[in-house]
Amino acid sequence: MARESSRDSVLVPMGLESKGYACVRSPAQHGVRTIVASEYEKVPTGASRFSDEAVRVPSPKEDLLAYRDALLEYAARPNVRTILPTRPQDTYLFSVYESAFEEYVSLVTPSRETLRTVHDRARLAAAADAAGGPVPET
Repeated sequence: MARESSRDSVLVPMGLESKGYACVRSPAQHGVRTIVASEYEKVPTGASRFSDEAVRVPSPKEDLLAYRDALLEYAARPNVRTILPTRPQDTYLFSVYESAFEEYVSLVTPSRETLRTVHDRARLAAAADAAGGPVPET
C-alpha cells in the first residue's frame, strides 16, 4: 500500500473490469493522485502506472453497507476531494447516502430524486414532456 500524500486525490472504486481505466489515467495526467478501491486483491487498474494507491474494500454485492462504510473511511482522508462512480452500485449508494459523503467529498452523481425519475418510465416521460422533449406514444 502506498503512503498517503497531501496532494489532492480522487477515489475510484472498481471491480475487475477495465472500463474505469480512463477514470484513473485522466486525473493522474492532470496531477491528481489516484486511489483505486476494490474488493479484489489485484485489479488491472490498480497496477497501472497512473494508480498511486490501491486499497481493499468489501464487495458492494455482498455487503453494501460495509462497502459504504469503507468508502466513507477513505473519503474522510483530508486529501481525498471526490469519488468517481464507475459502477451502478456507486451511483445508487452516493445518491441515497449523499449527506454522509458530502460531509467529506464533492460528489459527481445525480441526486436520489433524479435517479428515481430516470428509472421510472412514467416519471421520465412526464419530465421529458415538461421539458419539451420527445416522448414515445407507447
